[in-house]
Amino acid sequence: HVLANFWYTWQGVMTYRNGVMCRIVAAMILVLIVGLLTGNFDRGSRVTFLDVGQGDGLVIRGPEGKTYFMDGGSSDVKKVGEYRIEPYLLSQGIGSLDYVFVSHGDQDHISGIREMVQRQKTGVTIKRLVLPTQTVWDDALKELAELAAEEGIPVFTMEKGQCLTEGKLSLTCIQPGKGEM
Repeated sequence: HVLANFWYTWQGVMTYRNGVMCRIVAAMILVLIVGLLTGNFDRGSRVTFLDVGQGDGLVIRGPEGKTYFMDGGSSDVKKVGEYRIEPYLLSQGIGSLDYVFVSHGDQDHISGIREMVQRQKTGVTIKRLVLPTQTVWDDALKELAELAAEEGIPVFTMEKGQCLTEGKLSLTCIQPGKGEM
């Protein structure tokens, strides 16, 4: 029942935005929820959806203590990285993120991450920035990758089918591959 309500809500959002990237994000979140409901996440894992206003922000703590952050921006909250994302992370004892994933370059997905990249010396540090395959990069993703490189953050890309595993936690990229968009 929870899963059906979630999918119905996201269908409404997708109709409103009517974009391929929105479907990708909805599918990513759906995969996470299905994983939680079916027990595919280790009991030591934790998933938190942050209230960042009009946007997305997802924190995952893996079973072996690694930390993951997916998207993180807002189109209506100023300085969302400094005033919403980082305070939450620090309140949970997370001073460093092992992986930060970005699904696409819309501001409501990257504005807070951009701030965090710029605040590496004073805020929560980012060990690795993971972007979609370069074939889907727009100017915003190119700028984010350049900024991260300037700040000494390694930038990786993840393509459809690639997987990152920690214990029983498995994060699989389901975005469209080359030529599918």
